[in-house]
Amino acid sequence: MGDEFPVYRVAAVQASPAFMDREASLEKARRLVAEAGSNGAQLAVFPETWLPGFPIWIERAPGTALWDHQPAKDAFTRLVANAVEVPGPAVEALCEAAAEAGCGVVMGVNERQGGGSPARSTTPLSTSAPTGAFWASTASSSPPTRSA
Repeated sequence: MGDEFPVYRVAAVQASPAFMDREASLEKARRLVAEAGSNGAQLAVFPETWLPGFPIWIERAPGTALWDHQPAKDAFTRLVANAVEVPGPAVEALCEAAAEAGCGVVMGVNERQGGGSPARSTTPLSTSAPTGAFWASTASSSPPTRSA
């Protein structure tokens, strides 16, 4: 008959963030984590760069990948201003939401490098335990440009 394993319920969050608004997105994430937990999920998983949003303009408007393009500079400035420091207040808020819901969280974020160059971003998966303890941040460096 084989080994038996316990059921582990995971919520794959398919919702948009409040684009480029970290605080509004955090509030939405708190509600979604609470909903996942109340529906029996033990883990809520959010998409890549959900917080504060995926920089889609890189793929949709090729000119925005140019460094000396004022609209691109404005968009990246807003992205960096709303990016997440890991660890930091946004991670603490997600850990609190996890603890309140009894549901772990995996959140894809645009991470702002503390004291680093705003031109560099990383897209870590920040994880917290159902107890609210911060587990880890696994970052992969991704420069905000696109190669052809």
